[in-house]
Amino acid sequence: MACLYPVRQPTSSGGQPSKSTTTTTTASAATEYTFQAIPSLDLELDMGPAFAGQTSCFDRPDSHSSPPGCLGLIPMPPLAVSAPLTAASWNFVSRLIATHLHHAMNIIRDAPRLFVLENRVPWSHPLLYHDHMPRSMEEAMSSCALYLAKNSANGPIILRTVDARLRDLLAAPEPSTPLECIAHVQALLLYNIIGIFDGDINARATVEKTQVQLQRAAKRLLAFITFDPPQAAVPDALYAARAFWEAWVFMESARRTFLISLYFMHLYYVIVGTPSRHCDERKYLNRYWTISASLWQATDPQEFRRAWQTNHFFLARVGSFSELLAEAHAEDIDDFSQIFLSSLMGIDEFRNWMDSRSQSVEVGAATVAPAQIMQTV
Repeated sequence: MACLYPVRQPTSSGGQPSKSTTTTTTASAATEYTFQAIPSLDLELDMGPAFAGQTSCFDRPDSHSSPPGCLGLIPMPPLAVSAPLTAASWNFVSRLIATHLHHAMNIIRDAPRLFVLENRVPWSHPLLYHDHMPRSMEEAMSSCALYLAKNSANGPIILRTVDARLRDLLAAPEPSTPLECIAHVQALLLYNIIGIFDGDINARATVEKTQVQLQRAAKRLLAFITFDPPQAAVPDALYAARAFWEAWVFMESARRTFLISLYFMHLYYVIVGTPSRHCDERKYLNRYWTISASLWQATDPQEFRRAWQTNHFFLARVGSFSELLAEAHAEDIDDFSQIFLSSLMGIDEFRNWMDSRSQSVEVGAATVAPAQIMQTV
């Protein structure tokens, strides 16, 4: 089955989260969350023969329910690809952004600034490029720094410069090593984030032109990712502990980078209403990432080992958060996890959940309520 999305006609042509060793199963105590539907969308996918007879997380179900553990986009009766989006459909998209996607969009929008100032983004650990940063990311960092300096006087020149560096990235040989592959995807993401959130029409057009390349880069990265639940304990010996931690830093960054790439592509299609050209990779949205702010924010092997041994962590899959919602605390939820949780639950309900799971959360030197975190991102 082909992917069908509504598009505007030109006017001229009329898993399921896994528990840590210290948690207990309470899946029945919480509610499952799915993305709300956009009316009149047929999101049937061509899953290929290997998935024959299986239900995709984006397939059109017979009823308003989604398969267990799936990201359920519940579509309405199909609409021809050539049909224009109605005013009502655009109003629904606007409401969906306001109620479910706005917080995630703010976090994603801030990625170029975070990368320049703190050498990190929610899907890339700050120590990922500690020893070596591939050229693609060096160019992306300088492009982000340029973009942060953009104003009304230098805007056109800076956008041309950023676009030229993106063209250089697209013309470069395909990366081959794991670090080069993850850097390539992350660089493409940063250029796309600049393009989709900039008001310049040419910058927006750049996003459309690079969607296929972003999908290919994400698929290439998938060859280096494992999604097996962790079994081993962090070694006691410092050298071995450091090697374990560095391997985890890469793998968790790769998992998050892969997932945010698919999320970003879907977000783009939702916003602009254009058809996806290659959507079969979306079946991988049920792959997990680790939810544990203490693991992600550890700054040395000892701190990481303590967090691994003493703290709860969850292996969360998109659309299946029962155990997480029943057992996690607001302190466990980092920015990357906020992207998916706020999108799936809805921003208000996510804020209420954060409030209910903690009286206060430390942010830098200040202590603020979780709701304030939502308002300041």
